[in-house]
Amino acid sequence: MSDKLSYSLHEATTALDSAMESFLAKEYSVTLSQFVFLANCSEIEPCDITRLAHKMVVSKAAVSKRVASLVDLGWLETGTDPAHARRVMLSLTDEARRLVSVATADLEQRLATVFEDPRAAHIDTRQLNKDLTIVTALLEERGSL
Repeated sequence: MSDKLSYSLHEATTALDSAMESFLAKEYSVTLSQFVFLANCSEIEPCDITRLAHKMVVSKAAVSKRVASLVDLGWLETGTDPAHARRVMLSLTDEARRLVSVATADLEQRLATVFEDPRAAHIDTRQLNKDLTIVTALLEERGSL
């Protein structure tokens, strides 16, 4: 770990991503990138590709590339917007909603065990989450440092 906040935040995020990737693959047979896509979609569904891309901070092309494979896996449904025939609308299947719900609860429970370590006993996880939410919003508002 570094004494530089930017490095420490990046290292923590990388460690969390690695732990989540391993856990999700082993327990739910889903990759982290698939799960992140589904979890983001679950928060705003039904949504169009543009809105989901904006939420995920990726290009529309990046979202579009994932759609067919997630439809084939039975996790995503597509439709059209009656007001805009060319707009593709995305919704999770019931199976995907269950996956996101159960895996999210499991992830939260497993992450909580990290903070049971005596070295983390002083960390207020609710406050940490609030603080990180604020930092994220501030960084997103700025767009660049």
